[in-house]
Amino acid sequence: MPRVEVTRNRLLLNDREIGPLTRYLCGTVAECLSCEGGELATDEIEVRVREPGPFDRNYSNLQIEIFADACPEREANRQERSDQIESDLRKFCLEGGMSPMLFDDSSFVWLCLFPAGFTKLKSHA
Repeated sequence: MPRVEVTRNRLLLNDREIGPLTRYLCGTVAECLSCEGGELATDEIEVRVREPGPFDRNYSNLQIEIFADACPEREANRQERSDQIESDLRKFCLEGGMSPMLFDDSSFVWLCLFPAGFTKLKSHA
C-alpha cells in the first residue's frame, strides 16, 4: 500500500483545495505506480496531509513524498514515474485555479522506492 505525504503551505493551498487534490493524488499515484500483474486501485493509496510546524526548517510550498515497495518494474523507470506524477499534479492544480506559487523552485515530488513488507493487523488470532 503506497503512502503519499503532502506537506503544504496553507496560505497557498487551502482546506477547500486540499480535498480534491488528495483524491486526485490517489488516482494518479495508483496509475503511475501500477505494474504488470500488480494494478493499484485508488483506495489502496494512503494520503497524509501536514503543515510545517514551528520546529520545521527549509520546507517548500508543496512537498509530495511517495513511499512504495520497490519492484523491478518500478525501479526500472522510477524517474519517469516521478516526472509523470509531477506533470499530472501540476496540470490538475493549475487547471483547478490553484496558486502557481505552489510550484516554486523548492517544491517537489519525491518517489521513494524501497524493499518493504506489509502485514495487516488481525482482529483475532
